[in-house]
Amino acid sequence: MSVLHVTHSLSGGAGIAAQRLCQAQRSNGIEARLVLDADLPNKRGLARLVQKEWSRSLRRRDPRTELLSLGLVDTGRFEALNSKAAAVLHLHWINNDMLSIRDVSAVRAPVVWTLHDMWPFSGACHYSENNDWKTGYANREIGDLDQHIWRRKSATWQTPMQIVAPSRWLAECARNSALMRDWPIDCIPNAINTDQWCPMPKSQARAALGLPAKGAIIAFGAMGGDSDPRKGFSALSGALSQLELQGHNVMALVFGSDQANAA
Repeated sequence: MSVLHVTHSLSGGAGIAAQRLCQAQRSNGIEARLVLDADLPNKRGLARLVQKEWSRSLRRRDPRTELLSLGLVDTGRFEALNSKAAAVLHLHWINNDMLSIRDVSAVRAPVVWTLHDMWPFSGACHYSENNDWKTGYANREIGDLDQHIWRRKSATWQTPMQIVAPSRWLAECARNSALMRDWPIDCIPNAINTDQWCPMPKSQARAALGLPAKGAIIAFGAMGGDSDPRKGFSALSGALSQLELQGHNVMALVFGSDQANAA
């Protein structure tokens, strides 16, 4: 059994999750390899550059659009992926013009796709603040970017792929989407090294982390800490303020950022 994991880079949550899964499969006797954007031939570089600039321009015009991907420029990189002769192609985060919508459909091996955001079943946005992906953007005006890209996905991805979501919430979103509602979808948490990360007595854990032996502790983990509004730090901050007003003595343990600025 050979698995080829495809993700843009090793940075960010998706890259870390892909790397951990690849390592876990290797430790269990599976021939697993990891392919990054930098490992693939840079075909149609000028067209991809134009698409990137278009995406940046759209983000500047609409400040609400933090992250979007078009996936319209075919890179031809599916040829390199097909040449690696893997039994299974496992896609992770393949945006930032790594692969196009049509590139995904052109790979020969069966595809497993782990969702790290909403882009695979939505339009151009990676995170949607509305539910238009449930209807295929049917209520949008003709020429709407999300509608156009969603229709390109729907017309191109004719063969259902095996979808994996690391959370029940994201799995339910995919099941309720117009694009993937009839596809096989499973919820499988991200892999973690249980030899390194395993339950231990609370007193021992607190001592190891230099935390007080007694008292309530609320843990909050997110890459980006308080800088990404989607991660919910503002809700935590508000809750802590309410607890303080009510006289509760609670400590917040924040992790996931490389700087101690989320407090």
